[in-house]
Amino acid sequence: MKPIDGWLNKIHCGDAYKLLKQMPSESVDCVITSPPYYGLRDYGDETITIYGGDPNCEHEWSEKRMTLVHENRNFLRGTQEEVHGKRGTTYIRMFDDRTCGFCVKCGAWKGQLGLEPDWRMYVEHLVELFREVKRVLKKSGSLWLNIGDTYSDKNLLGIPWRVAFALVDDGWILRNAVIWYKCLGGDVPIYAKSQGKVLRTTVRELARLPLDDLWLPGIDGRWRKVVRIEKQPESELITLHLRNGTKIEVTPEHRFVLSDGRLTEARNLKKGDCLMHSNLPSEAGTPLGTYENGWVVGLFLAEGNFLKDREAVVFSLNSAESDFSERLRKFAFRYAGSCREYNRGNCKTVLVSGKVPVAIIRHYVSGEQARNKHLSRDAFNESNEFLRGVLDGWLSGDGWYDGKNRRWRIRFTANRELEYDMKAVCARLGLHMRSRWRRARGFGKEYPCIDAEIRETTRGHFNQKDDHEIVRIEKTKGISYDIEVDGDHLFLLYDGTVTHNSSHMPESVK
Repeated sequence: MKPIDGWLNKIHCGDAYKLLKQMPSESVDCVITSPPYYGLRDYGDETITIYGGDPNCEHEWSEKRMTLVHENRNFLRGTQEEVHGKRGTTYIRMFDDRTCGFCVKCGAWKGQLGLEPDWRMYVEHLVELFREVKRVLKKSGSLWLNIGDTYSDKNLLGIPWRVAFALVDDGWILRNAVIWYKCLGGDVPIYAKSQGKVLRTTVRELARLPLDDLWLPGIDGRWRKVVRIEKQPESELITLHLRNGTKIEVTPEHRFVLSDGRLTEARNLKKGDCLMHSNLPSEAGTPLGTYENGWVVGLFLAEGNFLKDREAVVFSLNSAESDFSERLRKFAFRYAGSCREYNRGNCKTVLVSGKVPVAIIRHYVSGEQARNKHLSRDAFNESNEFLRGVLDGWLSGDGWYDGKNRRWRIRFTANRELEYDMKAVCARLGLHMRSRWRRARGFGKEYPCIDAEIRETTRGHFNQKDDHEIVRIEKTKGISYDIEVDGDHLFLLYDGTVTHNSSHMPESVK
């Protein structure tokens, strides 16, 4: 056993359990470790270790399949079929049904720490390993253990506390539990699915929805189950301002994935860093969600209004936009409605009447006026074809194409909800949208508006910057929410920005 001086100021690579055995007793002041979490990662065959059994045994390994053992309230034992045939519903006593490498002679197990067939074995192996840690620690020393939890059969196993209690039973003193809160601000817009319906909402509103069927989008196009949302007291927050106009409020400990794949806490982000982003998942849609219906909805968001006390909507167009009025006429006739045109100078008013045409527009649009009109939740449950129609119709009404810089530009009345909706639409379609609030003058008055640009590709101007580049960082205070999703622990915000959940699992993304 080498004296402690031979271990200082060096990096020692190897099996921690074997290296600890070579260190002198009571020689270390502090140990900080994060062992493999249970059932999450495969570190390769080079990390396989033999646990338990007889060290002198000439092991004979068997790929033995363990069987589920069930017990009912009257403690009837047997296979699931046998017990069900005898009495009532059972609960699982042993839930392991994996192929495991055990020695048929001495019962030793060969495998990786964290991939044990049963969480009880995992806890036992950690207790055995930490006996060596305890031996090398000084009497005044401390152990800082970072360990995450795991789900199995919809149940949270409670691994951190099971390990903590097992260590206490083995002679350790449990001083405290340190929980890292990595939270999002309550006003951060978010894209979610609840009860089978897609919606764009805020983190604050998300926390009010039932957890039994709540999902957030993942980076692979799949939905991630939300397993926990907890409201936290008012605390210091960091507001990240992105180049595309998005603002994200987070706690300093909340983590983001940079464009180069690094996982970084918000406190360590700086101006010029670029956050990773991805497309939001698409939906199958309904027969009503056609491209042409989407185009009419988009044009209504730009140029339309509901008429009070009448089953009609009115579109204010330019007299040169005759093709628009023809498309509106076809839309009205398709659903047994009517369409009339009124020309006055360079202005054209198109009146679409009928129960069904107006009901379709009301189905996909919330709000009555330019400052509050936006897409309803039903719009996001339609296909990308429909949403492409919405975007094209909106740009046809309020936008113009900048051929020199290869992008659409649009100016519209200050409407935060519509701004968020269109960024979510672009994130669904794989497009790039930037927005900026400003004040414009018209008819002798000054009013707030939003200037936006939408690009099909990131290749535009030679000096094009990344839309998800951080351009400003502010410190503030506010209420935050602790959100945790399962799977790879990554999910997307409403504009496609990739963020890490609140579960402290640094191994989940590398």
